[in-house]
Amino acid sequence: MNPKSTIGSQIATILLEGSVDFSSMLDFPEWTPRVFVYAGLCLFLLGLIAWLGSHGLQRRSWGRRMTLSGGGLFVVGTAWTAVLDLLTYVLG
Repeated sequence: MNPKSTIGSQIATILLEGSVDFSSMLDFPEWTPRVFVYAGLCLFLLGLIAWLGSHGLQRRSWGRRMTLSGGGLFVVGTAWTAVLDLLTYVLG
């Protein structure tokens, strides 16, 4: 084992842990989940209209992606405490 690479990796770990404060990254305003829910619902409905109402293959795939993205945002907004707990567990 190369001692220089071990010392370099230890220094990089110390610098990374000392320079990033992950707890301050998780301080969101109280209206954040509501924004996720409303944005998710809007994207879901617009994507559903584009997905089911278009005849072109490219627009149908675009609408499907919007629908799935909106559904994901809606789920994140409704399960906001679980998402924050998961982020706290992963980052901390």
